[in-house]
Amino acid sequence: MALSALVVSLLALLGVVAFAARPGLAHSDFSGSEPPDGAELEEPLEFVTLTFALEVADPGNGVVASAPDGTVTLADLSTSDDLTWTARFAPSLTGGAHEIRYAMRALDGHMVEGSITLTVTAAAPTTTTSNVTSVSLPSATAADESATSAPTVASTQPEQGSLIDVVESVVVGPPRWVDPVDHTARLVGDLFSLLVVGMLVFAVVLWRVPAVLPAPRLTLAMALTITIAGAVELITIAQRLGVSVGEVLGDPLARSPLMTTLGGALIAIGAVAVMTDQIQASPRLFAWVMALPVVAVIAAPAFDGHAITLGPRWAHLAADVVHVTATSIWMGSVVGLIAVAVNDRRALPVVATRAARWLVVTVIAVVTTGLAMTLMIVDGPGDLFNSQWGRRLLVKVAAVIAAGLIGAHHHWRVVPNLRSDGSTRQFRQSLVVEALLLVIVVVVTSWLVVAMP
Repeated sequence: MALSALVVSLLALLGVVAFAARPGLAHSDFSGSEPPDGAELEEPLEFVTLTFALEVADPGNGVVASAPDGTVTLADLSTSDDLTWTARFAPSLTGGAHEIRYAMRALDGHMVEGSITLTVTAAAPTTTTSNVTSVSLPSATAADESATSAPTVASTQPEQGSLIDVVESVVVGPPRWVDPVDHTARLVGDLFSLLVVGMLVFAVVLWRVPAVLPAPRLTLAMALTITIAGAVELITIAQRLGVSVGEVLGDPLARSPLMTTLGGALIAIGAVAVMTDQIQASPRLFAWVMALPVVAVIAAPAFDGHAITLGPRWAHLAADVVHVTATSIWMGSVVGLIAVAVNDRRALPVVATRAARWLVVTVIAVVTTGLAMTLMIVDGPGDLFNSQWGRRLLVKVAAVIAAGLIGAHHHWRVVPNLRSDGSTRQFRQSLVVEALLLVIVVVVTSWLVVAMP
């Protein structure tokens, strides 16, 4: 019965997404413009209306128009609902094809960027000017000022698009190091959050180590790593928004890394308390207190990315929390079984049997909630092949299926052999492969969170 449930769940993740999802386009960041992309206009263009699928939290001055002669015009932006933005140009655009580039920060932290091209057949007014085009920028943020000063364009016409990239880097874009550092910090934080929670659950519930906080030194190291990673994320968000770290703490984008930072710090404090024998008086109370930062670390991803913008909010939040918790237990159990195989071989058959039963449930939970969140995010099967986000999701699905099949092999083949002959070599080898596959799952998931579907 358990085998049937596992196989059905694994197949459902591919089958339902591929055939049951309704056809259509992905939840793209850009919904369209008025005039539409490619339009030809006889009158000078005074403004363009841009509509986005997600609310824009930080527009900056993120719309610029590049004329055929290289002249760049910055748009004045306004909106009534944060979804539809009016970009006004002064002077109006005339005399040929204009590339209008936008780069804004959506409410979930994703960068919304792209371009449209509009051709204005109205001739440009004849004026006597010098052969130098100058861009006067609005007041820049602290991050912008540190990156570069306002550009002045030389008399030679620049290559199409080169000047616009310079303007975007000054006006709307954070320093180039921000995104890779943010993604790396998120990845490290996610990986160690899953490990520390999963390994604690495994040690207490499955291995049944008689300690209120097993392996306190290892727990301290992982908790400090989580704390540092969360703090780095807060710094990158502050850089992106052009505010101080203190000011960014109240921004919605900071909720997830703030929870991670505080949760990691509290787990670290708890580990220090155990190492210095500060909990002897009330170990049960200490265990309950430690549950709070563990919950914070597990719940943090539900306050970031697609979980806050796509699908019913509470449904997506609940699915995300269950998904992360089940993944954490799965990963912690795999790593924990490796530790048991190395350090406590006598207990391995019993612990492996307990873990195998648990892992059937966790795999089903991972697959079911993953399927639910996928259906909240994508509109159709084409989304999985026509976007980078979809292709990354398929890589994650493949890794989950492979890890799940290895887990099934453990449950029905390796564990019975382990109980009968006590050989651990095959068991350890397959556990290492499963652990590596789960690391791939975490890596891809971290990039899915920050990518636009």
